[in-house]
Amino acid sequence: MSSQGSSVEKGVNGVLVCQESYACGGSDEAAFECDECGSLQCARCELELHRQERMRNHDRIRISPGHVPYCDSCKGDGGVPNGGRLRAVVRCQGCKINLCLDCQKRTHSGVSKRKHPLTAYPPSKPVEKNCSTGDEQLDALKAKLEK
Repeated sequence: MSSQGSSVEKGVNGVLVCQESYACGGSDEAAFECDECGSLQCARCELELHRQERMRNHDRIRISPGHVPYCDSCKGDGGVPNGGRLRAVVRCQGCKINLCLDCQKRTHSGVSKRKHPLTAYPPSKPVEKNCSTGDEQLDALKAKLEK
């Protein structure tokens, strides 16, 4: 008997899927993380969302397999890399936010949010930076999508 998780955030093979559902309906594989949007986005949603004037200057990163986003609730204290923010351990489907363990306990221990469905992320690995080709890949992907 197989124990298949009923995760909205992970598609087949444990791949992270788009959390925006703006252009894709939530079925496409996540390709970007936008910290200001607080979500993982497929290439189509990232392109469509960030065409809007108010979102054009958002900082996005290209994600790779095993990527885990930052906690949306952490407030940086300046003493730790990334302003003290931790990687998320879960995504709350009800609130549509990513949470580290401390923030999840703090914000979802009350009666009103305790039963929100949560999706667990795999343990985070150090993020590898490949700045030299990242922009080139992004430009090529955007050009392909615009056709």
